[in-house]
Amino acid sequence: MKRLLIIGTGGFAREVYWHAQNSIGYGTEFEIKGFLEGTLPVAPEKYSLLPAKVYENVINYEVKKDDVFVIALANSQVKNEIANIITEKGGHFINLIHKTALVAPNAILGEDLILCPYTFITCDTTVGNHIILNIYSSIGHDSIVGDYTSIMCYVGIAGNVKVGTCNFWGDGSIAIPGSRIGDNVTVGAGAVILKKIEDNQTVVGIPAREVHKNKVV
Repeated sequence: MKRLLIIGTGGFAREVYWHAQNSIGYGTEFEIKGFLEGTLPVAPEKYSLLPAKVYENVINYEVKKDDVFVIALANSQVKNEIANIITEKGGHFINLIHKTALVAPNAILGEDLILCPYTFITCDTTVGNHIILNIYSSIGHDSIVGDYTSIMCYVGIAGNVKVGTCNFWGDGSIAIPGSRIGDNVTVGAGAVILKKIEDNQTVVGIPAREVHKNKVV
């Protein structure tokens, strides 16, 4: 049986620990080994909140034969860095798909996908690597979501939408059918995307409009 290490020691990592125990394959394909620090140091007092053992930083950790990983962090740049470190060490990622999540049989899924409770990925979608889909969020038919994207709670990505890499979507945001969203885009909570959003933007409001240029990654 594989032993899962959850990378991250914050609040979302604690949620993932709980979700994992109600995910497909828990107890038959994998068990939870504990938490692994990311690339940034964590104050020791934070460990008291974590329900399982915390291992050392990903940079220093020696990957074991039966280890598997998920990255429970929303920051795209940090996820990218950690994914490269684990891959270079010979580590492997798994998907955590909660038992209440619905995934179409013909959806194409990458690796290190965290599907939280009551999430939906519908027909003919393509979802990349290192993706978070938080509770009650959905990805509609024929849509594409790029690597290292974090989609928070109650987000609705409609049909035939293309989302680039390294996106962050705040709670309750929406993209209408046919929208095109570039790379390294931050979508503010409650924003509604009606058209094309270029790379490296932070957008907010209804309709979504640019309020900030993001640092190019």
